[in-house]
Amino acid sequence: MFWKKQMKVGSAKNLTDHAMQSKKECLKQWKEMIQQAKCYKGDIHGIDTNLRANFSQLLRETLSLYGLTQAGLGRAINKTPVTINRWVHESSCPTYKTMIEIRDFLHYVTTGEKTQ
Repeated sequence: MFWKKQMKVGSAKNLTDHAMQSKKECLKQWKEMIQQAKCYKGDIHGIDTNLRANFSQLLRETLSLYGLTQAGLGRAINKTPVTINRWVHESSCPTYKTMIEIRDFLHYVTTGEKTQ
């Protein structure tokens, strides 16, 4: 039980606060990503490779931070795990509308509030 001796009072709360802060930062990054993708709206083929790479990286970090699987995210936004896998590996990118759906889902999971 060495680890119990190492724990400080309030450390669980600090971890929870840190996780919440990380999730809020993640939401902020999603909002920025959506702003960048706004000019492409429906044209996913027009999205440049840097934006696609940034999206894939953000998606991987999001899945890890929220403890989501590709299948879990797929169910939440009504997409197949194969589609999510393509996004993770940069061979495809979602539409602007789908990016907003992902952001709205993450907002709900983080805050418990639905977006307008």
